Amino acid sequence: MKKSIFISTMLLLVSLSASAQSFQGKIYYSSKAKVHSVQSMDGFTEEQKAAIKMGQDVASAKKYVLKFNKNHSLFTEDIKLSLLPTRPMRTGGGMNLINNPGNFYKDLIAKRYVNQKDLFGKKFIIQDELKTINWQKTDEVKTIGKYVCFKATAQIANTNKYDDDDNQAETITVVVWYTLDIPVSQGPGMYWGLPGLILEVQSEDVVYLCSKIELSKIDDIVITAPKAGKKITNQKFDKLFAQKLQDLKDRHAN
Repeated sequence: MKKSIFISTMLLLVSLSASAQSFQGKIYYSSKAKVHSVQSMDGFTEEQKAAIKMGQDVASAKKYVLKFNKNHSLFTEDIKLSLLPTRPMRTGGGMNLINNPGNFYKDLIAKRYVNQKDLFGKKFIIQDELKTINWQKTDEVKTIGKYVCFKATAQIANTNKYDDDDNQAETITVVVWYTLDIPVSQGPGMYWGLPGLILEVQSEDVVYLCSKIELSKIDDIVITAPKAGKKITNQKFDKLFAQKLQDLKDRHAN
């Protein structure tokens, strides 16, 4: 009897492992950026602030696609579906600086990522170790489409906002919803590390909402890291980003 139970258990574990390995496909997200920078524009009238914010909100509504399998993923903007696709910035306003995660590739085997970003018409490549996210899993449940999802939260550095005293990124609370029905540790952009695929992200600056999932039974999903761009460290890019953002704020204030 014990031998029979042991064999049944092993067969179940093998079946679950094979099932997890077969999960691959594409997940489509809608995003909405929450732009706060207009609040500090003291030189603008309330009507001007409202008009700028409306324009930023329209420009921030984008579509993304995450190609994924158990070990690799690539998160990119879906140019064909985005209302106003992200374009390299050169001289105009700052709305594309916010809500522009770039092309984000994750390798869960090597625990590395490659992030390709555009900043004022220049491409940059950031490569580094994947940071472990200290998720606090909860028992809260909701359904997204046909998938049962669980809630998790974490404190994460927000590189869109810096402390004025030491120019260090502040931390924000991020809330995600993930499903065990697709047991891969992937998610949009930098988010990963949960026992299921992340279908929704809510942060202070942006929300990602799953709009469609396409699972594939055959290994036909090509996932490669972006290569074009000047290599730069994440710390240097964050400082460059902060300086460009401050320059834009100063330009609007004058």
